[in-house]
Amino acid sequence: MKNLAAVSSLTFWIAIGGGCDSGGQVASRGQVVIRPDKQVTHITEPLDESGHVDYLEAVNRRYSEGVTAATNWEVALLREFGPPEFEPDTLTEFWKRLGLQPITPDEDQPFLQGYRFGNEYSELENKAFESFDNSRGPWTAAQFPHEARWLGMRKSALDRLVDASKRPHNYVPQVTSAEDHARRIKEIQGFFDERIKSKDPGERLGAAIAALLTSEMTIRAAPLSRLQAVDSAQHSRELARMLYRRALLRIGEADIQGVQSDLQAIHRVGWLTGQGNLVQWMTGMAIEEMASLGDLDLVESGKLTRAECKRYLLLLQQLPAPREAMELLNVELRYQALDAIQFAAVHHQETVRQLSKLATVDKRTLSRIQELDWPEVMRRVNRLFDEQHDLHRTPARRKELIAFENTMVQLDSEQYATTLIERAKAGPAELTQFMAQMYFNQISSRYLRRVESRPNTRRRVVQAGLAAELYRFEHGTYPKSLEPLKPLVSEPLVDALTGKPFQLKTVENSVLIYSLGLNGTDEGGVDMARLDGWSGPGPTPDDIAVRLEVP
Repeated sequence: MKNLAAVSSLTFWIAIGGGCDSGGQVASRGQVVIRPDKQVTHITEPLDESGHVDYLEAVNRRYSEGVTAATNWEVALLREFGPPEFEPDTLTEFWKRLGLQPITPDEDQPFLQGYRFGNEYSELENKAFESFDNSRGPWTAAQFPHEARWLGMRKSALDRLVDASKRPHNYVPQVTSAEDHARRIKEIQGFFDERIKSKDPGERLGAAIAALLTSEMTIRAAPLSRLQAVDSAQHSRELARMLYRRALLRIGEADIQGVQSDLQAIHRVGWLTGQGNLVQWMTGMAIEEMASLGDLDLVESGKLTRAECKRYLLLLQQLPAPREAMELLNVELRYQALDAIQFAAVHHQETVRQLSKLATVDKRTLSRIQELDWPEVMRRVNRLFDEQHDLHRTPARRKELIAFENTMVQLDSEQYATTLIERAKAGPAELTQFMAQMYFNQISSRYLRRVESRPNTRRRVVQAGLAAELYRFEHGTYPKSLEPLKPLVSEPLVDALTGKPFQLKTVENSVLIYSLGLNGTDEGGVDMARLDGWSGPGPTPDDIAVRLEVP
């Protein structure tokens, strides 16, 4: 096991490689070149100085197309939150790609970080966080005066960002260099190493988990696998949380127009944030669910008139649909996988040298590793991405897609090393297939569709709730089934992942409309997003529900 641990230190991204003249791979003085070919590399340009496809540049070009400083959400965030903390050369490239002069602090218009507002603001912020953590649902300034004042101090900046959220683009340049990536990895691991010594057991546990997650990160990584540590996704989340709290305040004080403005802005921020890389997309999904939770608070408040109900349902239906997980998989994650394989092929000598030190690797096995057909690995990875994408596009094959995702196995570094050597001993074909499957499994997360299913399902539940309110205004009572609501909504009243229909039940003095959630079990509309904790039997319920009180 100690020998295999040496392989894990190489990490997945470096992997292993060798040189042989086969299908686009050229062996010349130990160097490996992957010739641009659509079946192998998926795209054939742009190329870097060595003649390989430059996937990082391809991503930057794709997402910057047609974007200007005036139409870019990232620029609006930078003006309110301040510049990212990059090395000087990286920061220079960042501004250049944005087509923007560097943004600097302005004493008359402070950034949204608390310390810019001075001691009074910082004290208010601490008190505001207390009320945020200890309250749920609509509230009033009389209940939490500190938080109301804290939000009031941010009003101008929040209003500017609400208006800016109507911009059509969000381009965040991916510019982190290899050196910047290495520095950030060391900083992260050093930070957790310190926190793991904390006297607080919760902080020690958190640091231990985080250290485990970052232990697999390599200091030397392919360009698209490097930490693209721009703060904008976190800033979008911070903004969404502030707008969410302000929306709940406005519900409590019956400012319906203000509520709708803030909630619509949160939806737009989620959509904009989701246009970026994997981390940004996942943050966008979280923001979208936050917006829908606010929608539920508004619908369940009973403060909407018939006209307001009708108007808000129309506004929700006019929002742009969140970016699909399969679009992210088909482009961003496919490029990341291909970039990682190309990087491993080009840097194969380093890994082969490390493998040659292992007593468990005989010469014949090592030779097979050296002769791995990297272009064929890339072809097979492309086919795997195509297969999953095609399954997603065929609704009738939903069960097949879920089964396909459930077969994706994630191996840790030690398991990877062991299986790698076993496959190499079995023969070239087995080794090639293993490598392709590993890169695909490692990068194309099977959880992507599950991540998007909750906010998508909650959005449908909100629309069902608004439609039920409209039905009540028309008929004086809530419907007995979902059928009368279907013509009023723009999406099917089914769970976005499982396809199972929503439930409608009368419970005490209210009507419940809910999805059975990912587990497909009817838990009576108990929604984990509304729970402070769960002490009942079994796992935490995951129904997604709207509860409408009978007047």
